[in-house]
Amino acid sequence: MSETCWQEFDDQRLVVASLLGEPRAYDELVRRYRGAVLVVAREIVGTGDEAEDVAQDALLVAFKALPQLREPSRFGPWLHAITRRRARRLLQQGRWRRTRLDELLLSEVQALTEGGDETRRWMAAQEVQQMLSCLSTEQRVVVELHYFEDLPIRRIGHFLSLPETTVKWRLHAAYQVLRRTLGREEAQHGKE
Repeated sequence: MSETCWQEFDDQRLVVASLLGEPRAYDELVRRYRGAVLVVAREIVGTGDEAEDVAQDALLVAFKALPQLREPSRFGPWLHAITRRRARRLLQQGRWRRTRLDELLLSEVQALTEGGDETRRWMAAQEVQQMLSCLSTEQRVVVELHYFEDLPIRRIGHFLSLPETTVKWRLHAAYQVLRRTLGREEAQHGKE
């Protein structure tokens, strides 16, 4: 498989090709799932750098354990489980502590003094994170996977081992919560 377009293959074929020694096949699996792994890691350990480390660790563990995967078509759910286990294990070992939003805001005060577009982006990101904090973990994960990582509902369902209808329901419920939250904020600003 010299000039193969790996994007055209399903997960099962990519796993088999990886097991046969084709590193570009595993690179494609990483490309497909890296964003989703980061979202799950962030939900458990908190900050971006820590989540990045967990994601790298989980992807490496998955690569080394690939021969143990019994159902190659279930790579996504298997990787999801590995990510959760690795993040929780590292969190329990005291290597990382979940960062509260307040602590994160205080640590980023310097960004506010820099001005320009970076500050606006940072402030917008903080507003988004604050809005997402009103969602349950299950809702927040599907929202981040769908809207920020641009994963289709089918792939989210596969990755989280959920039926597509459950993913759709969680997205709908999250939308309702966010709409109510935004409505309350707009009403409060109108009173000021």
